[in-house]
Amino acid sequence: TFTAIAQEESKAISQHQRKSIVGRMELGTYVDSNAPYGFRLVNKKLEVYEPEAEIVRWIFQSYLCGMSTQEIADTLTARKVPTKNGKEKWKSTKVSYMLSNENYIGDSRYQKTYRDTTVPFKQYKNRGEEDMYYATETHEGFIDKETFEKVQALLQRRKEQFAKATTLNVYPLTSRIRCSECGSFYRRKVRSGG
Repeated sequence: TFTAIAQEESKAISQHQRKSIVGRMELGTYVDSNAPYGFRLVNKKLEVYEPEAEIVRWIFQSYLCGMSTQEIADTLTARKVPTKNGKEKWKSTKVSYMLSNENYIGDSRYQKTYRDTTVPFKQYKNRGEEDMYYATETHEGFIDKETFEKVQALLQRRKEQFAKATTLNVYPLTSRIRCSECGSFYRRKVRSGG
């Protein structure tokens, strides 16, 4: 049928484009059409956008000074600093992503996400399903590498501390017994006294 032929043709074109993109990733010349917060895309190159770069520098310094990603997000929201998409509310997950984004030191990691090769082209976080490519000095950065490395070490330490804290409260029946009335999980409750 015509639809099957059209789908195969679409798949072949997609694979050809994909090979071209992967080639540019390997060379470090690929430029994503989506510029991260703190940059603008000018003539297919990432250029520092100072009003946002100033915010990113503040985020890195605040994290190193002991603020959590949630506290940083809350502070930015309270100060009415718009997100990249113009939203008023910042999320801690976005702050965490920014703190680990190598674009700020002038490097690029390609293929952090990947898409289906057929319609509807859903996008997924790359957890090893596809190759990632790392290229150094692909553009001008505005966070020095020493600060970036300190932040990565702190992110890792806090992640390990959080993992230890959460595993301490897991019991054999945690998240296994549901209430037949409301559907929520039963929790272990410790009471002191008699």
